[in-house]
Amino acid sequence: MRNGTFRLTGAAEGFTLLEIMVSIAIIAVVFVSLFKMQARNITLAEAERFYSDSFLLARKIAAEAESDLSDTGTTTGDFTGEFDHFNWTCTTRDSEVLLESMDGEQGRLLKRLTIEIAKGDDHSIEFHTWRYAPEIE
Repeated sequence: MRNGTFRLTGAAEGFTLLEIMVSIAIIAVVFVSLFKMQARNITLAEAERFYSDSFLLARKIAAEAESDLSDTGTTTGDFTGEFDHFNWTCTTRDSEVLLESMDGEQGRLLKRLTIEIAKGDDHSIEFHTWRYAPEIE
């Protein structure tokens, strides 16, 4: 600076408005991608929790239904405690298959259990299993 005047040598220092806007756009795209990925991970974790809980609850219902396989039909109910937002439907029907015992006598009927576990209107899953019924008289 001589005599109160500024002298610029070479190119001006700093960023142009265009460069700043491009860098902000890139940062915005990265943040939006990260937020979408995080939201997807939360959704997947929630779905995985539902399937894990449903499997364990279905096993509980199957064990309870196995105690009385003589009846066929549909029963429904709700869970209590931690799983009070889950409900279930269990349908028991004959599978028309007679099984032979080791000595060649036919005597056991195979029953099909269909268990549906639902969490509100959002999620539901259906399990199928077969169980031995009591001896036919």
